[in-house]
Amino acid sequence: MTVTQDLDFWTLVVHASFVVRGVLALLLAVSFMSWMFIFQKWFVIRRARAQTEQFEREFWSGSDLNALYQGAVNNRHSIGSLERIFESGFREFTKIRGQRVSDASVMVNGARRAMRATLPASGRGKRQQGGADL
Repeated sequence: MTVTQDLDFWTLVVHASFVVRGVLALLLAVSFMSWMFIFQKWFVIRRARAQTEQFEREFWSGSDLNALYQGAVNNRHSIGSLERIFESGFREFTKIRGQRVSDASVMVNGARRAMRATLPASGRGKRQQGGADL
C-alpha cells in the first residue's frame, strides 16, 4: 500500500480498532439525531407561523369575534398560540361583561390578565421586562 491509499477515509475506518469504529458510529448517530431535531423544530416553527398568520388574517378581517372565539374553542387542540391567547382573553372579557361591570377598564384589565397568563413562560419574562404590552 502507498501513503495515499493508507490515508483514504474508508481504509482508515476498515483498519481502525473496535473502539474507534464505535466512537465514529456514535458520532454519526448523534449527528443524525441533531439534524432530525433541527428539522423537526423547523417544521414546528413553520406550522406555528402559518397558524399565527391565518389567525391574524381572520382577526383583522373584521369577522365576528364570537364566531372566531367559537372556532378557537372547537379546535382547541389544533390552534396556534396566538389563538389560545385570544381565546383566554375573550373568555375572560365575556365573563366580566356578563357580570354587568360598567367600568371598561375593569373588563380590559381582566382580559389582559388572562391573556398574560396564557403566554408561554419565555414570552412572559420578555413582556415583564418592558416589552410590548398586550
